[in-house]
Formats: sequence, C-alpha cells, structure tokens
Amino acid sequence: MPLRDTDHLSGCGRHVAAVSDPNRDVCRSTKPSESSHHSPTHAYQTCDVWRKVQSIKDCGFILLHGSDLDVASVIAVANIPVTCVRAAMLIRCNTLLRGHSGVCLELVQALLLLLRKGMTPIVPLRGSISASGDLIPPSYLAGMLEGNPDIRVRTSTSFVLSADKALELAGLEPITLGPKEDLGLVNVELNSASDNPIIDIKSGEVYSGANFISSSVANGMEKSRLALQMVGKLLFSLSSELINPTLNRGLPPNVVTDDPSLSFTTKMCAAHLFAVCQALDLRVLHMTYLKTLRTKLVSKVLPFLNGFDDQVAEGIYERLHENIVKSWNASACFDLQERCKILSKETIPVLRDHLEEHEMHFVSTRPLQRDLENLAYPTFTQTRSEFFVKPPTKQFLGRASLGLYCFVREELGVHFHQGLVEHPGRKASGKANGREKRTIGSWVSIIYTALTNDQVWGHLVEALGSRTCQVRLV
Repeated sequence: MPLRDTDHLSGCGRHVAAVSDPNRDVCRSTKPSESSHHSPTHAYQTCDVWRKVQSIKDCGFILLHGSDLDVASVIAVANIPVTCVRAAMLIRCNTLLRGHSGVCLELVQALLLLLRKGMTPIVPLRGSISASGDLIPPSYLAGMLEGNPDIRVRTSTSFVLSADKALELAGLEPITLGPKEDLGLVNVELNSASDNPIIDIKSGEVYSGANFISSSVANGMEKSRLALQMVGKLLFSLSSELINPTLNRGLPPNVVTDDPSLSFTTKMCAAHLFAVCQALDLRVLHMTYLKTLRTKLVSKVLPFLNGFDDQVAEGIYERLHENIVKSWNASACFDLQERCKILSKETIPVLRDHLEEHEMHFVSTRPLQRDLENLAYPTFTQTRSEFFVKPPTKQFLGRASLGLYCFVREELGVHFHQGLVEHPGRKASGKANGREKRTIGSWVSIIYTALTNDQVWGHLVEALGSRTCQVRLV
C-alpha cells in the first residue's frame, strides 16, 4: 500500500476493503492459533526475559488491560488527530491481512467497516514508549472492537460516544478477542508483521521470538544513524568556524562581501553548502586583492629603496607583504575604510625599521601612510567589482571541491552573494550584475530543493570518488 494511498484514505476512509487473496491467508493463519488455544506459549515482555504464561489469550488480556488508559477526561486534553488514527487503523488492517499474525478476518472487516463509517477512537497524544514502540494507539483500536465502555469513539459527525454504543450504531457486535488476536492488534515488529509468535501460512507452524530476526538489521542501521549524526555535528562545527572571524583566518564575519556593519549574510544560517561556496569565493577574492596590492605597492615604496640592491629590496618587499597579509587577516571584523587605515598604519613601521637598519630615515611617515591607504581602498573595490563579473575561483579548486562548487554556481545558478546590494527591497535596481535579486533564504531554498530531489548526490559521489585532489593555480 503506497504512502500516498494511506494519506488519501486516512482523510476520507470511504473506499477501503479487503481483497480476496489476503483474506484466504488470514483465514489459514488463524488455524494454528486456534489449535494451540490451550497450549502454553511464550510472550515477549519488555524486561529482557521470557515469562511463561498459560495462553496467548490470557497474555492478551493482561496487555490490553495495562495499555488502556482512563479516557473519561481525554476529550479535554490533547489527543491524536483523527486523520492519524484513521491512518493507523488502515495500516494495521493492511498488516493483519498479510496473514502472519493469526488474526481472524472478521476482526479486520470490523475495523474496515468502522473506518468506512468514520468512527475512530479518541487516543491520547501522550502514550507510553515500550521496547516494541508506542502501544497506546493500537490498544485503543482493540478496546473499541471489544466494545469497552471506557473507550470514547468519535463519529463522522464529531459526536462522541462510548465504544459499545459506537459498535451498536455501526451494526456490529462486541468482539471477543481470540488467541494471539489482542497481541497481534497491539504489537508490531519486523516487516510490518505483528509481534511473535508469527504464523507460517503454508506449513502451519508457529514461530516464537520472530521479532528478534531484525536484530542484525537494527544493529547495522544503528551504526548508520550514529555515522549520520556525527556528520551532522561535523558540518555544524565547520559552519560555525567558517563564519567566525576569529577562526576562519581572515574572512569577514558571517562571510559578508561588503562591510560587516551593513550585511549579515550567513548569520544564523545553517545552509552549509551555501556558506562554503561563499567562503571559497571570498578567499579567492582576498588572495587576488593581496596579490594585486603587492604589485602596486612597489611603485609607492620604490623611491625609498633606490640605494638598495635588488636582493635586499626584494626582501623588504616580502616583509612588507607579510605584514600586510597579517594586518588584513587580523582586521576582518572592520569595515573596508577602517581596515585600509589599519593596514597602512601597521605597514609603515615595518618599512621604517628596515630603513633604519641601513642608516636611512624617514623625513615624515604621514604622506606614505596616506598614499598607502589611498592605494589599498580603491584597489580592493576595483578587484571586487571585477570579481563580481567573472570570479576566477574555479582555477584555485581541487577536483572534488570543483564538482560541488560548479554544481551550486552553474547548475543551480546560486551565484556569489554580493552583500546588501542584492536585497530585493533596495530601490536602486531590480537586478545585480544582470541577475535577479533574491533574499538569502531564496538562494538557500534552491540548494535545499536540489538536495531533496537527489540532484546533488551524483556530484557528491564523484567528489568522494576522487582519489587525487589536484590544485590548479593561475
């Protein structure tokens, strides 16, 4: 029974019936239970021991008695929605019709009749979780079929009456549950077949302990669950470090493109793939900027190094560049204007110290500091503008990361976020560099849709299968 049919029928419940073949299976499966009516049987208890009882029938009465709650005041408290109860009734009927549970056909037909008439028990939202799951909702189904006056039933007109009155209204007699039927109604285990013992229809054998067949599968899936949980924790840690300026080695807070005082970008955003691609672009942008700034710095410093040979001058350029990189990374939390001031202010003392080592002195450091500041600011804005048009990030990525990056940037069309200018509410223009303006949530939704539609898995498998991570540098 597909999930969509379950969802549809749980809303109406008007057109459900048992087909012929499973009917025969159900009838055959009840014979071993009837023949063993008076024989001792083992029933599963929630306390890791097998306790011998006189019969499955006696065990069933104990189980139902322990599961039925006092529902006199259930109507006044939260209870499970009607559609969910109908879905539970429908799924349980489909399970019982498979013929493994030793439940008679009349019981299933009674459940289907109540489902068609829109009669559902009122089940408390908060039940009890045992070793076999939540036994409370199915126990109310069994209590309704027994005509238990303590069970409240809601009709299709939302009228509430006791279970015995509901059965009378539906034209049904209260059902006395036979061997295995109460346990089969309440409990459920592997492959949607009810709890042990399981009935083999062909041979007529009764197998106890059948619910433990799934232990190997459960153990394997437990390891898978823990692995997925650890991957989730790892992604959360990586994302947290990525947007933290004290841990991301010089990237702006929340990987913003413009000033941190204006934009927030990935603040409180758990979209790891979006943040990673944004961080990759920002890293390449800053690398390109620092490389360009170093080239332009030579023209500003060259007049002060005329008396030095080429090797000494190159060493001074290298020290200045190292200081610029250090200052740039340390000032990531500041806006661009303030960041350039800090850069120029911290670079001049390095040049002065090198000149003093060679018995040369500055007449005044302020002009050079001002020139360096005026050089750093427009160089970054120009580099950023060129980057917006044609980002060279792909040239710096390895084979594995390149596949996922191209998937996000090219296949999905989620481009590098340019900051506050991309906010759709800005009046300047309806587009940013020729593309439509959207909120960050809209871009993240595109990635989320691709994940739910399984579009990304081919690229992910290809990335994980890359044995080498070749880096291509310009």
